[in-house]
Amino acid sequence: MVRLRVSFFIFLFCLTGLSLHAASEPYLTVELSEDLSFHDFNLMKFSDDGTASSPEEYPEIRDKAVRILLEEARWIFSGMIYGFHYRYVPGSREQQIEDEFTLTPVALIEKGDPSLRVETIFDDYRTLTVQFSYWLSPLQSRRVEQFHMSRYRAAGGKASEPVTTADAGRVAMELGVKEAVREDLRQQYYNRPREVSGLLCFSHSPRLTLGSGSYNSFVRILYGIDQIKYYPGR
Repeated sequence: MVRLRVSFFIFLFCLTGLSLHAASEPYLTVELSEDLSFHDFNLMKFSDDGTASSPEEYPEIRDKAVRILLEEARWIFSGMIYGFHYRYVPGSREQQIEDEFTLTPVALIEKGDPSLRVETIFDDYRTLTVQFSYWLSPLQSRRVEQFHMSRYRAAGGKASEPVTTADAGRVAMELGVKEAVREDLRQQYYNRPREVSGLLCFSHSPRLTLGSGSYNSFVRILYGIDQIKYYPGR
């Protein structure tokens, strides 16, 4: 299994004060980097004279890594354009209730969508960096604008997840979203709700770094509350 060390950068017209409609070709970009050397891939071979060459299997490793990164980009772009449904049940030690948080994409960009493109690929047999772009349709542009011009609240959160966890990078981002919702709710409501649900989106590209054996995420979101339930008597 190829694990990823990823960093993200996004340029979104409406976040710089420009309308997406004002841009002739509105698009999103995400840059993802994979540090293969961190995971002990021996991608370079050295001959007796010290000349380095890549192993025969490297093109296959490279193509697999690009496909994995493409799926990550598709999930992130979808989270910025369409958003997620979320459901949060705050935990309570006194009542022996554990935190419960689910995040479900409203929609996912279809696999093979020609608007999702690989723009550039750079690698030095240790690090693979891929820049992806997604070209928004007019309808998608309006949807992004509506998120940023609506009643949704801005919040941010960070979290960590050990690299040994399956899909650790995505888990770290989802936990970051949970922390963003939880901390903002604590500022708004004195009494702990029983359940909160609604819609949210990434307002900026998540930042994901790798250190001390964990993926560390920082996410910024916009979220709304469609339903909030309280315990009886509150």
